[in-house]
Amino acid sequence: MAILEAKKTGTFNVRTAVWNAMLDADMNHIYWTCLSRRYYNREKSLQVFLALFSTSAVAGWALLIDVSLLWKALSTLSAGIAIVLPILNWKQQIETMSKLAGKWFHLKIDYENLWLDVQSSAPNGLVRQRFDKLREREVEISGSASNLPDDRDLADRASADVLKKLGLKGD
Repeated sequence: MAILEAKKTGTFNVRTAVWNAMLDADMNHIYWTCLSRRYYNREKSLQVFLALFSTSAVAGWALLIDVSLLWKALSTLSAGIAIVLPILNWKQQIETMSKLAGKWFHLKIDYENLWLDVQSSAPNGLVRQRFDKLREREVEISGSASNLPDDRDLADRASADVLKKLGLKGD
C-alpha cells in the first residue's frame, strides 16, 4: 500500500521498496513454513488419535464389555474424526502452504540479490525493472493463499523474527 501511495506522490524510492519487499518475502517464507508445519502436526496428531481410538474401540468390545459407555464413546469419537478429517482437507492445505513457503523463499533470494545490486549502485532503471518483475511474481504467489487459514499473531511473530534476525529489533 505504501508503494502505491509513493508512486502517486512521486516519492517512490527503489532502495526502500526493495528493502521492504525483501523483508516481506522473508517474513512470508517464515510464516508459511510455520503454518504448514503447524497443520502437518495437527493432521498427524488427529490421524494417530484416530488410529488409537479406532483400535481401542474395537478392543473395547472384547475387553471392556462391562464398560460399554467407554467403547461407545471411543467408537463415536473415532467415527467423528474419520468424517471430519476429509472435510478439513488439511493434506491439500499443507501441500499448498509448503509450496507457498518454497516460492516465498525463492522470491526472498531474488530480492536479496536485487538488494546486493542496489548496494553496489546498479543503474536505477535496471533495478526498477527487475523489482517490477519480482513484484508481479509476488502478486501471483499471494493470490494462491486466498483460501488458506490466516493467523495474524503468527504473521506478527514472523515479522518480529525477521527484524530480530537483522538486528533491527531487540528481544
